[in-house]
Amino acid sequence: MISFTTLNLAFQTRATSTTLLTEWTASGEVNPYYSMRTFRIQMYLKPIDTFRAYIHAQLNRLKFFFSHIKHLVELVNFVLFITSIALYIAFLSDKDRDSGKIDDIRDTYPTFLENLGQTALVMYQISTINILLLAFKTFGFLIVHKRLYVIWITLSQAKVQLITFGFLILRLDNIWYQYEWI
Repeated sequence: MISFTTLNLAFQTRATSTTLLTEWTASGEVNPYYSMRTFRIQMYLKPIDTFRAYIHAQLNRLKFFFSHIKHLVELVNFVLFITSIALYIAFLSDKDRDSGKIDDIRDTYPTFLENLGQTALVMYQISTINILLLAFKTFGFLIVHKRLYVIWITLSQAKVQLITFGFLILRLDNIWYQYEWI
């Protein structure tokens, strides 16, 4: 094996390591080959090189972030949360819904209630998807960590009672809501 290193100062201070190897096979054949590697000794000669290296490192971090499905689910969950907050603030900042004469309100009141219901339905659906994604993320932590796994076991053993209790509360709440307005 013959190895030598050359230093090339003409083009951004590069060092080239060259290795000449010879391989003898079992049949008596001689196979020569070489390996050549070039290294930059001073990688960041100019400020633009440093900036380029920083951008490259940040892009690799972003590529790593977007290559995992759990990060994408987290990003979708965050976007849904911001969307629901923006929709809620836009609905609260609507000043036209409080102004108007009595005759105009009488004519537009059913339309206003329909718009109110549709806006609330969209907001509830977005919030429901947001809560569902958050529950998936939380249950993943409950299964992975040993201390939180005890909570997961307790909830799974009591799920029949919890579901029955939840339906009972929802049913009583519905009945109370129906008779409150009478």
